[in-house]
Amino acid sequence: MLLVLPLVYACNNKKEEFDEKLAGIQFVRIPFSEIRNGETMSIKAVMAASNECGEFNRFEEKWVDENTLEIKAYIRYPKEGVCAQVIKTVEKIYDFTPKKAGTYILKFYAGGPYISKRITVR
Repeated sequence: MLLVLPLVYACNNKKEEFDEKLAGIQFVRIPFSEIRNGETMSIKAVMAASNECGEFNRFEEKWVDENTLEIKAYIRYPKEGVCAQVIKTVEKIYDFTPKKAGTYILKFYAGGPYISKRITVR
């Protein structure tokens, strides 16, 4: 029995591999349009996974200029396994913490155009 246990553990300890795909953000909810410098604003982003196994992986940020930020979301899918072929809604919080006062434009990638939100930082 002692020899079998490490073998079973090794088989179950397989690292799962994933494919990552860019997701179009469908909806963005900002709790308010003004915050203070140094505060963090939690922004709800809603996107769709193309099957039941899709789950949020990461946000990618790109500063276009000092006050405009583009945000893209990525969903990961397992490389192996069977997944129900239904569209699944995925929600994730994006935290924005400005470094200085001013007006910021956050542009969330929506699959073609961007969803733009304006935030004033005092």
